[in-house]
Amino acid sequence: MNIKQSFRIIFRNKKYNLLNIAGLAIGITASALILLWAEYQVNDNRTVPKLKYLYEIGQNQPYGDQLRTLFTSPSQISEVLDGDFAGVRRCSRFKKTDVEFLSANESFTENGAYVDSTLFGMIDLPIIAGNLETAFEPTFPVLISRKMMEKIFNTTDVIGNTLQIEDQLYEITGVFEDRETNGTFHFEWLIPMRILANDPVEKKQVAEKWGGNWINCYVEIEPGANVPEINRKLTTIFIERAGWGERSEMFIYPLKGRRLYDEFTDGKPTGGGYITTVRTFFWVGIAILLIACINFMNLAIARSGKRAVEIGLRKTFGVKYLGMIRLFMTESTLITAISILLAILSTYLCLPAFNQMTGYRLAIDFTNPYHLFGLIAVGIICTLLSGLYPALYLSSFSPIQTLKKLNKGVAGGVAFVQKGLVVFQFAISFILISTTIVIYMQIQHVHKRPLGLNINHLVSFPVTDEIKRDFAAVRQEL
Repeated sequence: MNIKQSFRIIFRNKKYNLLNIAGLAIGITASALILLWAEYQVNDNRTVPKLKYLYEIGQNQPYGDQLRTLFTSPSQISEVLDGDFAGVRRCSRFKKTDVEFLSANESFTENGAYVDSTLFGMIDLPIIAGNLETAFEPTFPVLISRKMMEKIFNTTDVIGNTLQIEDQLYEITGVFEDRETNGTFHFEWLIPMRILANDPVEKKQVAEKWGGNWINCYVEIEPGANVPEINRKLTTIFIERAGWGERSEMFIYPLKGRRLYDEFTDGKPTGGGYITTVRTFFWVGIAILLIACINFMNLAIARSGKRAVEIGLRKTFGVKYLGMIRLFMTESTLITAISILLAILSTYLCLPAFNQMTGYRLAIDFTNPYHLFGLIAVGIICTLLSGLYPALYLSSFSPIQTLKKLNKGVAGGVAFVQKGLVVFQFAISFILISTTIVIYMQIQHVHKRPLGLNINHLVSFPVTDEIKRDFAAVRQEL
């Protein structure tokens, strides 16, 4: 019976309830998009099963009185770790870059990596075609992603086909599943590191020098390995061979959190980095949701004061205290449920454009407990905020007292709470709007500030391996 009455009340006050529902739905939608983005950032590398055993090699090099932290390595470090190195199961060199491919007289550029075959087992690379055990055996092999396969070929039978890089043909020996964009190991193709390491230009410049840091190196440690001891041994070897001085260090750093906590001061992690940006957006999302809930509550309180006659009449005709509470709470629950359903629908509609803007693959997943319980928590909080206070306050008066409230206006307690919420709501809104304006002005300043040079006649283009090899001739021609 209460549900029917609540629906009648909702439809009787269409304008008010439409405004209330729309305001809460928009707030939940905006907050959901921001929180989905923040969740995606903190769940980097979630598809890597052995993440807790994976580390990246870093080093501290002295620059004056300070130590500068770098996460690049000399190529020879793999020879050290592939040997009998206690606590290390395997390692892989990793060099990410863009490469221009040629296929059927069409050229396209894809981002990928030169790696060692040990990487396959370290990240449990899911293969959909080919054999990982023999994938790197040909002289010039290449593994491509499902996305790259579908982009180039009209068939899934691509093993044995070739792709051209400059003047060299590469044989496709495998196809792997698309990688998550927020992970360390996001790539569209894989080529053996030996090909890059044996390139004449790379060998001459850095590949054969212990002090030449030009690749990333990832390590899988044994369960229960002594990380401090591994770091001590790496530092000893690094000091002996690299020639950076006694203050230099080499260490392994957990890959979990490496992308978020990437700020170092004097060789030590500060606990800051990209995580600061993620936290900022998280609290912005919470603030928007809080503003929507406060607005929802304020409208409910304001409306409940105007329903004094209705409440007085209901109590005159015998509706008890608990009955009034149930009526308010049922009405609030229905309005909140409708708002959440509209927010879910609008989030689904906005996600494609939002994903295109961010370059991610965000989605609402109701099998994810964080998503499911998050929506439930929002529903419960909004229901309690908008329904419980008016219900308890107005239902506590006798019929005569309730009718007298109609002439006296909003009671002092209600007015105080309402004004306090409005002030809090406007304060948060002012902070968010002011911050947005400052950021916008700063970005405009960066775009428009004088660079100190005339860029109208300057040309920039990527340097390929062919240009590196024949740079003198290219410069002469230019």
